[in-house]
Amino acid sequence: MIDTKIILVEGLPGSGKSTTAQFISQCLSDSGIANKWWYEEEEGHPVYMFNDDESMKEVINDLANGDYQKVMNNALEQWRRFSDSLMRIDQVILIDSTFLGYLTWTLFPMDVPVKEIEKYVAEVERIISPWKPTLIYFHQCDVHNSLKKICDKRGDTTTERFIQNASESKYGIARKLVGFDGMVSFWKDYRHFTNSIIEKTRMRKLSIENSEGDWDKYLLEIMEFLEISMSKEVVIRTEDMDSYTGIYKCGEMICEVYRMNNELYMNGIQQIWPHSRLLPRMKNQFEVESLPIKVTFSSTKMHMEGPRLFDGSVENVFSKSERFHHMLGLPKGQVFIVPWNEEWMLEYEQECHRINTKLNKFNVTIHHIGSTSIHDLSAKPIIDIAVELDHFDEGLLCVSGLEELGYRYHGTNLLPERHYFNKGEPRTHQIHMYAKNNRYLKEQLLFRDYLNCNEESRQEYQELKERLSKIYSTDKHAYADAKTEFIKNIILKAKRW
Repeated sequence: MIDTKIILVEGLPGSGKSTTAQFISQCLSDSGIANKWWYEEEEGHPVYMFNDDESMKEVINDLANGDYQKVMNNALEQWRRFSDSLMRIDQVILIDSTFLGYLTWTLFPMDVPVKEIEKYVAEVERIISPWKPTLIYFHQCDVHNSLKKICDKRGDTTTERFIQNASESKYGIARKLVGFDGMVSFWKDYRHFTNSIIEKTRMRKLSIENSEGDWDKYLLEIMEFLEISMSKEVVIRTEDMDSYTGIYKCGEMICEVYRMNNELYMNGIQQIWPHSRLLPRMKNQFEVESLPIKVTFSSTKMHMEGPRLFDGSVENVFSKSERFHHMLGLPKGQVFIVPWNEEWMLEYEQECHRINTKLNKFNVTIHHIGSTSIHDLSAKPIIDIAVELDHFDEGLLCVSGLEELGYRYHGTNLLPERHYFNKGEPRTHQIHMYAKNNRYLKEQLLFRDYLNCNEESRQEYQELKERLSKIYSTDKHAYADAKTEFIKNIILKAKRW
């Protein structure tokens, strides 16, 4: 390995900084090189001048009052303490989003003069220079596309937060930045600023344009740059992975572990990004991608452990729930309903992510429809999913991708304006695929939204379903026909709603 005691990883949000730092840390550990990866949101971070909400608020108040010089001086003093501490530590320290991201992400939106920020960064470099710091910098030519990808991956709350942070900042207000385009403009300006800093820095550095997402290539470049070896590959048997999949509960928290493309993923935990990959470390031990969180499976438990983060402890023990698996699946020729289950919503989100992954070359919008999408309403245990396409004929191009998820295509015979797919034996999921603005789909969404907001009508429908499911327990067509009048009346009400 090259002679360095500090490895810095920088780039825009979502550019792969934490994932890369985690990868390097594992490579070093497997090579017997002592190291510590300080995740950017880890309590006790040695570079941060705050360690709790109160001290963080003090920093924000100082900046809001224009006292940025005080903030930078305090930050530099903390960098000095950190640098001094390395004399007593025989480890390589990996830090992501800290050389630039930690404070410049705050100074820049506060519209602090760029020259002042540049002086601060230059002084940080001088302070840590005795340790021969090494910098890996990710950048993207197409900022708009890069930000859209990360917002799509992390969900609507991330998009809203990014837009709010940019448009409501002093920098954004002064330049009248609004909406997604305004947020993109903000990060373009910031990228221009950081690019100029990277050009000026004298430390050993590797700059990677990673828009294409070719991570095998990027990681190989990084290993060659640092002169390190690939971490040991841990292969988990498919049957073992399948034994770890399922719904897990800890108090009010519910999450799902699932397998896709022969890898495990986790979804549903607040402190973890949606649909995060689990990286195998041992037969039953994994690490959450881009996070310092270890996940260990036993026969009926899932243990999570790791350092305390700013938003709380990650240490929890989850119990595997078998109940959910008995509440999905309708055997052929049978009609019955079961009480509404909140886990249906989690299953829909999971399946929606899988479908999006397979249909990502199409412009699709996905909806949860049917009774499982209506809170507190008993339903047949089948997840109904609607997929909107720009053009109806694209449905045929989606068949192969959905077949990889276990779906069977049944054509358009039942409804000429709908491509129909289902999977499971007994059947667990159905996909109804329409062209955008299809009237049947509009009515289904109206019906769903109205009953979710109208308890009296929802209760009427509940009683009707209970009665009809007993009468037509072996005739699904008669059961559906007997509900038609009620559904039509609700749709009429919803249109006037």
